[in-house]
Amino acid sequence: MSKSLIENQRRSISIKFLAENGLLNLNQEASFQISWSDCNTDEISVKVNTVLPHPFISFRYDILHSGEHFYSMNYKLNLVPQKCHFGNERWFLQCGRKENGSFCGKKVYTLYLRDSRFRCRSCHNLTYESCNEKKPSKNTFLSGLDQLDKADRYYEKRVKKEYYQGKPTKQYLRYLKLIGEPGSSERPIKLE
Repeated sequence: MSKSLIENQRRSISIKFLAENGLLNLNQEASFQISWSDCNTDEISVKVNTVLPHPFISFRYDILHSGEHFYSMNYKLNLVPQKCHFGNERWFLQCGRKENGSFCGKKVYTLYLRDSRFRCRSCHNLTYESCNEKKPSKNTFLSGLDQLDKADRYYEKRVKKEYYQGKPTKQYLRYLKLIGEPGSSERPIKLE
């Protein structure tokens, strides 16, 4: 099954958006509405509750079909605080997909609205455009020239001496590794 591209970042709720709008302060409850003109929903009511021990984000909206009310959605997803190493907390949204007895439960930064529900990228089978771009092959002639060009710039900028007291310098060994010189991982013998 091929993945769809994330074509519209606007139809999403992210931790960054919630934090920028002051909605992730501990022990607070806040509500707001959002709407997108290119979406099959009316205004979406969002409630953010960061009161421990069970913080959550809830969504309430109507699904429209041909401009008419089709059905209503009302559900909660967990907000998960995680302690950071140097104090403070980092928040995550928890995907709440439950289908065929399986529960996703991934901790993510962004949930996307598709098929009438907010879910994570993998549940909606989404991918970023950059993931689908063809990467240049390491074995092509042009990529080999790019590597040599990079090695030459490194040599000019970093390699001051090739050898010091009969031994190759670290910068020179790195240069040899960049150009793919055989035995560059070993110590080369200086020939005079």
